[in-house]
Amino acid sequence: YIGEVAPVRARGTYLVMYQLMLTAGIPAAAVLNEMVKHLRHGWRYSIAAQGVVALVLLVGMCFLPRSPRWLVLQGRRDEALRSLQLVREAEHAAAELKEIEAACEMTTALEVPRWRELFVGFVGRLTALGVALQLLQQTTLMSVQFGLAIGFIQSMGMSRDRLMTVMSVLNFSMTFPSMYLIERFGRRALLVWGSAFMLVSSVALGVLGTLCADHTSTYVWTVKSQAAGRAMLLCVFTFLSSFALTWGPVVWAYCGEIYPLKHRSRCTGISTATNWGMNFALAQLLTVAYTGLGFHIMWVQAAFLVLGLAAVWHLPETRGLSLEDIDARLRARFGASPDAPGRGGKAAACADPAASTDSTPSVGTSQKGAGSP
Repeated sequence: YIGEVAPVRARGTYLVMYQLMLTAGIPAAAVLNEMVKHLRHGWRYSIAAQGVVALVLLVGMCFLPRSPRWLVLQGRRDEALRSLQLVREAEHAAAELKEIEAACEMTTALEVPRWRELFVGFVGRLTALGVALQLLQQTTLMSVQFGLAIGFIQSMGMSRDRLMTVMSVLNFSMTFPSMYLIERFGRRALLVWGSAFMLVSSVALGVLGTLCADHTSTYVWTVKSQAAGRAMLLCVFTFLSSFALTWGPVVWAYCGEIYPLKHRSRCTGISTATNWGMNFALAQLLTVAYTGLGFHIMWVQAAFLVLGLAAVWHLPETRGLSLEDIDARLRARFGASPDAPGRGGKAAACADPAASTDSTPSVGTSQKGAGSP
């Protein structure tokens, strides 16, 4: 939804807010749990607080304007204009509405998308790209850093709860700069540099942990000196900061830009399900890995980071581009010609069922699937 109403010049910034709010909930929960942990029914208050947030979200959604793009596709032009006027300056709303109307032939865009189309041709390549990025985000194995830090930090005199709070706050605070950096340097640059910094941090932690920490019991390591422990903690914080600045938010933003209008809802659902499915699988596997590998798991993490770095090195950049230009760039990269019959120009942007995309060249709003209000 945010992608649909955001102007092209700040689309990345608004999309990063998704990750920002995810990371905001973690320290908020940590602080709340710290406040009520001594109360007899403290855990009940923590759970009840989630209901309050959900209620605020439910009420707030009642006042959100509908997607202008979706309204145009439904033939509700006047409502689309009113919706645009709520999120744009008055003089820009009418012009953008004309661009939206020119971008698609409504009768074709309203055709029901078929699941098969998500896995063949140009759309299939984009589906694979989104799935790959979400898999690579999870295989950065950020949770490994959390687990190892908890394992050795207690030997340095810091409590587990305090460490978790500090790391949660760091994860949240370091997501803020990405709201600016994503539009200043672009998506690809952030992913490349993030991979590099995380790789260095991972290798450094692996070396330090192997040389300077003894595995005393399950999930517990004792560092040989305070200096070594502080250096290891610095590696963890550097890794976490790099992830929060780059791979954490940017993957979500990128996947919110690349899918064609007609298939955006389903493609986004597939990539998101991949992310959380991999998250669940890794949670089960890493428990065994900690016990068997210890700090040697850093070499596994480093291998995945090298793979991620190689993958994003050739990633097409989307910063500052209208959705029409993004579509053309992706077609050029993945072998689909933007000038092919039924695939070029504004009116034809939605004419091809397997390659439809939004095209709003000057103002530009990222759109979701035709079935998304």
